Amino acid sequence: ATILFSGATTVYYFGELVNFLHLDELHWSIFYTIHDFQRLLFLIPITYISLHFRVKGVIAAILLTSIALLPRAVFISPFFDSTLRTTIFMIVATGFGLFCAMLSKEREKSKKLEANIAETDQFKTMLEKLYEGIFIVGPDYKIRFCNSRMRKNFGDGVGSYCYDYLPEQTKPCEFQPCHFLRLMKDDTYKWEYMFKDGRVFETVASPFIDSDGQLCQLTAIREITQRKRKEKELLGVSKLKSEILSDLSHELRNPLTSIKGIVTSLMRQDVKFDPETQEAFFLDMLEETERLDTMVADLLEMSKFEAGISKAKRQNFDVADIIQKVLAKEERLHPEHVIVSQIEPGLPQLNAAYSQIEQVLTNLIDNAANYSEKGTKIIIAAAKCEQMLEIDVSDQGIGISPSNVRKIFQRFYRVNGKLKGRNKSKDGLGLGLSICRKIIEGHKGNIWVESTLGKGSVFHFTLPFVPESER
Repeated sequence: ATILFSGATTVYYFGELVNFLHLDELHWSIFYTIHDFQRLLFLIPITYISLHFRVKGVIAAILLTSIALLPRAVFISPFFDSTLRTTIFMIVATGFGLFCAMLSKEREKSKKLEANIAETDQFKTMLEKLYEGIFIVGPDYKIRFCNSRMRKNFGDGVGSYCYDYLPEQTKPCEFQPCHFLRLMKDDTYKWEYMFKDGRVFETVASPFIDSDGQLCQLTAIREITQRKRKEKELLGVSKLKSEILSDLSHELRNPLTSIKGIVTSLMRQDVKFDPETQEAFFLDMLEETERLDTMVADLLEMSKFEAGISKAKRQNFDVADIIQKVLAKEERLHPEHVIVSQIEPGLPQLNAAYSQIEQVLTNLIDNAANYSEKGTKIIIAAAKCEQMLEIDVSDQGIGISPSNVRKIFQRFYRVNGKLKGRNKSKDGLGLGLSICRKIIEGHKGNIWVESTLGKGSVFHFTLPFVPESER
């Protein structure tokens, strides 16, 4: 800029410089006439300065130009209108400089806008690939951008109002508080949308300057329905765990208290018990010990199922053999009942964990005996049913109410029986049927119960048999 001003000033005062230095050979007439052409040269530095330094530069350039032009116009030029011509030039130069400054500003603004648009487009391309749903809402509540995940969940909403786009919305702030105004403070807000269909979305909104310079709301939305469901289940499990621990401590305390009472009685020195009484005490202790052993075994078995480590070796065996084995054992344990089998001849083999199927049959027969009058019949039946083997254990007991039938296979659920003379010491923790369900479902089978109050119950379970080609 200094060089340009110096060059323009030198040309403007070249005639006076030639006269001062007596350089007659450079005494050209063009430098001694009206200096409109020489004044035009000052537009070059004015243009340069206005393009680089804008309005402030124009003011400085016009001031410097005035300092350079006015002395000759006022004191040296022989022409009467030299000052007027210089003034007009200054006015024109000022307008020209301001125009150039504005042009430069607009050009820079345009370049910046183009850069912002390119950067925004690149940013939106990146948002398009994200797993979370992303949408951008302008200050007019209209959606400017939706990525693919958002379109998959809610459809393409570009151009629509955000409260019309999201389900179950009819106007701003009706369903959830609108956080758009809070974003003016450059804050980020997080909340949850919960729709009537049960879906839950975690939402995070942040301020976003769009390519047009408008403050918008960039919102990331992710479905967390499964996570919320798991959290709810965990809360339920935690509550159930507390209840189970309370019940468990009570149930374990009963046989321990009974054993402690018997031992305390036997240790008394001031009382002598006859052999029959002592034998009765020992039988009671044995019964309570067996009850404790059953409770602990059930707890260990259930814990294995819950941890997914209750795996037993599978083998091929005849269903008739395992039924006869269990029947012989249960006849010894329950001589007060008539236990019979009805096995369809020629049944295919099972491929299953022998010990686990034996446990299922034992649990079902024990339940039938515990909830049936003495002398009643318990029937174990087996038959082929389409692609499965079906085994039934039926009794003539007190039956199960419809409300209990729906809960009978739940953990720690026990039916309050009304059987007269039933020995309460045989009560377990309510895990037997739950373990049965785990075993059968682990073998890709199914288990259910049909019951009529006062007439008895039939427990059914099915298991896939070994195809003839694999025997």
